[in-house]
Amino acid sequence: MSRKLFCFSCWVGNRLAISFRAYLRIVPCLALCCAACARVGSPGGGPEDTIPPCVVRVAPEDSATRVSLRTNPRVEFSERMNKASADQAVFITPYPVRYPRFEWSRGDRVLTIGFEGGLEPQKTYVITIGTGVTDLHGVRLASAQAFAFSTGDSIHRGRVQGVVCDGRFVPASGLTVGLFPLQEGLTPDPAVEYAAYVTQSGNAGRFSIGYLPDGKYRLFVWRDANGDGLIGEDEPLGLASADVVIEDGAHVRIPAVCLGLADRTGPRLERIRALDIRHVELLFTEPVDSVRVEALEPVFDARPIECIVLGTPRASNRVVVYCGGLRPGATYGAHVYAWDRAGNPAEYAPDTTSFVASGQVVTTRLRAESVEDNRAISPDSAAGFSVWTNDLAVPASGFGRAFQDDGTIVDGAWRRVHANHFEFEATTLMGSGERNWVVPLADLRDDRGNPCEDSVRVTLYPVRQDSMGEVSGEVSDSTPGRNLRVLLRETEEGPVFAAVVSDSLSWHANGLPAGDYEVFAWYDEDGNGRWSPGSVIPFVPAERWAVSGTVIVRPRWTTAGVAVRFE
Repeated sequence: MSRKLFCFSCWVGNRLAISFRAYLRIVPCLALCCAACARVGSPGGGPEDTIPPCVVRVAPEDSATRVSLRTNPRVEFSERMNKASADQAVFITPYPVRYPRFEWSRGDRVLTIGFEGGLEPQKTYVITIGTGVTDLHGVRLASAQAFAFSTGDSIHRGRVQGVVCDGRFVPASGLTVGLFPLQEGLTPDPAVEYAAYVTQSGNAGRFSIGYLPDGKYRLFVWRDANGDGLIGEDEPLGLASADVVIEDGAHVRIPAVCLGLADRTGPRLERIRALDIRHVELLFTEPVDSVRVEALEPVFDARPIECIVLGTPRASNRVVVYCGGLRPGATYGAHVYAWDRAGNPAEYAPDTTSFVASGQVVTTRLRAESVEDNRAISPDSAAGFSVWTNDLAVPASGFGRAFQDDGTIVDGAWRRVHANHFEFEATTLMGSGERNWVVPLADLRDDRGNPCEDSVRVTLYPVRQDSMGEVSGEVSDSTPGRNLRVLLRETEEGPVFAAVVSDSLSWHANGLPAGDYEVFAWYDEDGNGRWSPGSVIPFVPAERWAVSGTVIVRPRWTTAGVAVRFE
């Protein structure tokens, strides 16, 4: 009978003075209570069980050597366990050729692991009880517990440890951590290969994998939702910022690892078609962040036709490409290179990568497609805005004027960011007043010389100076990399602000609305302006990152000395 269940029969047995008549009245209740005690499950009443189970004894003992090949390892727990949970959270290294037998005894408190054919000679075995193992009430182990033994004369002593985090960079328990020994010329693929060493993260996301032989390893972290030991397409994955090297049995602590690859399925090109003699439309299954297109006519000319992807302010699954020099009625093959925001490359079938050039003349006039304005700007920053046109636009010599409502010219400069994307920045600071501008775009021309007939209205307003604060601090790193970036982001999914970083790794940011922030720093190795989680194949390590605790920004106040530490 479980130590956590209270059985009414025990109470009856201790009441020696109970009358026979009273006893007869409680017999039905007694029968019901005993039946309830016989069932496995959580009790209906009493305080909730929150005490984690633990491993109290193992055999062979940890670090035992010269263990008999006929030994069946045993693990004794502090209480009755959920047997099904052990099937997916007990890990054995090296992985047996045949799946071992799990046998339970002593009221489901003792697990015996039977190896078909026995243990192998001169081997170090590591058995890890992961945090996914639970008691009858679903309470997990507080941390993974491992023990090792050897059928030979020695035990490996290397160890790797660290912290793993979810996709929000918050330490997380219950994540699977796997180590793959690296062999020259081979790249491990955790989607089809089992890790040689496995554990699960415990409280505060901490993990430790011990008893490692010297060598080089690659570490992956994932949320193994189906418990199959492999990384599925829909299971978030994290990569370390470098491979792990164990020498002379060293204990290595690695930087924190984040489940940055939540999406590992690339977009698929569903359709490509000509809109008119100049434009081709690409339709993907999901928004794409980066696109490059080459078109060529295989029969007559192997040289690529000029193709310019028209930009949009936000990622979209519909992409329009400007193409020059197409022959109406000719069939073209298209080389499409596209990636989503997670960096996954696009996939496409052969029948979706060709199109027939249209003879339809261009009838769409040049217009302003999107304007980025109506936003708050710090009073000591330059006022400006962005505009996107629906087609390739060429600025004429007079392009670059903006007017206030009273007709006064706004001094500033235009910059052509892309074929259809332009930015304007005023030469004066935003100041304390709202700005309302009228911007004629007649000096923008399409490829046929037709002007844009639109004028856009732009509204900018200042952030109140007395509502803003300032933050400064330093980045601490024993092995600093290159291109350090620091961002401050509101903890409640608010806007993101970039800090100015000096060569000495100090940083500061001003013009911040009051609120709670966290500071995120990383080394932007690929220079794309955002943190990159890496890639499995081809292997690219995640960029090193660090995050601070909560930083409080107060109006008219400088919060100084905020430390961000890289491990």
